Amino acid sequence: MDPICHTLVGATLAQTGLKRRTALGTATLIIGANLPDVDFVSLAWGTVPMLEWRRGWTHGILALAVLPFVLTGAMLAWNRFSRSGSQRALAVRPTQILLLSTIAILSHPALDWLNTYGMRWLMPFSDRWSYGDAVFIVDPWIWLVLAAGIAVSLRRERRGQGLSPARPAVLALGLALVYILSMLGSSAVTERRIARAFADQTGLDPVDVMAGPVPVNPFRRSVVIHTRDHYLIGDYSWLSGQWTEDERTFPTLRVGMLDSDVHHAVTQPAGRGFLSWTRYPTYSVEDTTKPSVVHLIDLRYTTEPNAVFGTVAIPPTK
Repeated sequence: MDPICHTLVGATLAQTGLKRRTALGTATLIIGANLPDVDFVSLAWGTVPMLEWRRGWTHGILALAVLPFVLTGAMLAWNRFSRSGSQRALAVRPTQILLLSTIAILSHPALDWLNTYGMRWLMPFSDRWSYGDAVFIVDPWIWLVLAAGIAVSLRRERRGQGLSPARPAVLALGLALVYILSMLGSSAVTERRIARAFADQTGLDPVDVMAGPVPVNPFRRSVVIHTRDHYLIGDYSWLSGQWTEDERTFPTLRVGMLDSDVHHAVTQPAGRGFLSWTRYPTYSVEDTTKPSVVHLIDLRYTTEPNAVFGTVAIPPTK
């Protein structure tokens, strides 16, 4: 998920009452909710290295065990050297800082798993990807629910009229969870429907079906059907119950490897790096010169070879 969502989750957790367990509780929860995204610094080395590193080492099982202790140490160091430490109403409690760090950091990969980008839970022991295909990476409905819960909670805190400030935050997290579970169920049911319809129509079972979320509209799904030699794409609407298929088909790399230019592209460092991240890789070959420029494309995100994201151009070796 995007940093705004992670930050809102951390802030909402704080308003449930967790922040009152220790001084620096709110800061710990918000920082922890974002901390695994420290791997974003890999973008400095280029897009393909970022794809190889993102949601890997800092999101995997080893990091989830280590990062809470790292954050706890950082927060205790900050408290020790901060001038405002002695002025806080609450004392810093190391065990509670560790607890809040763990809760916040675990929330991060759980949310990241929900979208089509996926997660590598077992890094660094395995780079196998797992995908929830439920929630778009930027979901304004989750933002709205969590922000409303935080706002009402803070308002109750300021007014101090006996109303529980934790209740709106708890309710917001509950509503967000119900929404997420419904989106998970929607994606799973859509994938089964599309796979069954494809099998009935063709007599063949697809290798895989993705029914991924789209921006803003929770009732639509972007669909990729993976067959042995090609991909089909389209949209499914829950409101109409209709499947709209794109007339184009896209070859898999199994077919592409028969082309010497494509074979060359996937053996290059940029090609290997891209394929370590991609899920539904297809290709486009520029035939203006020989050897040709090959565009590797991930159909989760685009069908266009020159798109900003989800594709990489592999030039011929000089």
